[in-house]
Amino acid sequence: MEKLPELSLTDLAVMGGLVAVAAGLLLWLRMKLIGQLFLSVARAALQVLMLGIFFSLILRTAQPWASEIGSLVLIFVVAVATSSRLGKSWRQLLPLIFGIFLLSTGLVLGYVYLLVGRGQISIGYLPMLVGILMAASPPVTITVGQRFLESLLQEQEAIETRLSLGATGHQWLQVYQRQALYQSLQPALQTLALTGLVTVPSWMAGAMLAGMTPLLAAAYQVVLLVTIMTHQILTGVLLLIGISKLCCDEAGRWRSLTKN
Repeated sequence: MEKLPELSLTDLAVMGGLVAVAAGLLLWLRMKLIGQLFLSVARAALQVLMLGIFFSLILRTAQPWASEIGSLVLIFVVAVATSSRLGKSWRQLLPLIFGIFLLSTGLVLGYVYLLVGRGQISIGYLPMLVGILMAASPPVTITVGQRFLESLLQEQEAIETRLSLGATGHQWLQVYQRQALYQSLQPALQTLALTGLVTVPSWMAGAMLAGMTPLLAAAYQVVLLVTIMTHQILTGVLLLIGISKLCCDEAGRWRSLTKN
């Protein structure tokens, strides 16, 4: 299979023509989204190019420590962004979320490296694999945390009633934990079930465009899909456990994460 041609900055600039077409359609419909469209495209392009430079530097270094440091930087940045989405208490949640992402990513990728790749996958690919997980799991993690915290804040009277009737903290927390995890995982699992049926996975398509055979690209896509799914569930469960320990004392009594 022939390789794709190299792309220059001029080639990327030519893609502005397609953006102009999209902007023209919005203008024709008199939709006030032109500024947001150009800003979003510019930000996305800049961020992706910076990410490409970041990965290029890591691969060029060809040192295990560079891959490890790069992976830690990615995890920390995503942990900050994720915790900030969970409200005013994000500074209290940042160490927890960073630790959860670090633990779950280490466990899942350790399994893939040792048992699936049999130690033959280069450590240089670690930041890219971490980047894939950090792109897929935070939306689920954020939704789990938001739904769980909202439930606890809205149901304080019901919680006090359960406690007064003899329920333990573990018992009443499980009700809201299951509900938050179920509601958050449903969209992700439905999307997973349709992958390959109504959509061509983006990584698989990219790998085939880069010259990988379709069957090998499909095999790697399966590995990524299972890895992402497990990572999403693991981070969600660990977050629920962590928040539960922060918002409840040993007797199961509610305590707010935020300081008034």
